[in-house]
Amino acid sequence: MKLYNGHFFHNNVFMLLWRAIALTFHPTILWCGSAGLLLSWSVGVSFIIDAFMTLPAYNFSATGVANMYIGPWIATVLVLISGDVVFNPFTRFVTRHN
Repeated sequence: MKLYNGHFFHNNVFMLLWRAIALTFHPTILWCGSAGLLLSWSVGVSFIIDAFMTLPAYNFSATGVANMYIGPWIATVLVLISGDVVFNPFTRFVTRHN
């Protein structure tokens, strides 16, 4: 029962590293990574806003910090509605004439 008894592959370590880097630029993996980055960006910004806006320079309460998110929430709802109302008929029109 040894902790390490050699390696079980015969490939070059640098070739394995290159394959991992090259696979990062595969379109599917790149798309998932960028979408995940965009989703995690908003979470990170919310933590930063919470940390800085409650400091003595601003002295916002928890409700004041939460009210800062009303504008982006309303904009998101408007974009979802306008996307359904405006862009779906446009997409159907362009698809029919293709």
